[in-house]
Amino acid sequence: METENKIWVVVAVLTTILVGIGIYLFNLDRKLTKMERKMKEEKK
Repeated sequence: METENKIWVVVAVLTTILVGIGIYLFNLDRKLTKMERKMKEEKK
């Protein structure tokens, strides 16, 4: 019974970490896209 609970804790922690990494990468992509657009406008 206790082993089953530990498995769910591990699953919850890993899910939280993966969601956090996903949100971080999404925000990073948005920032890079903005910077790329700004650089293209400056070259013109």
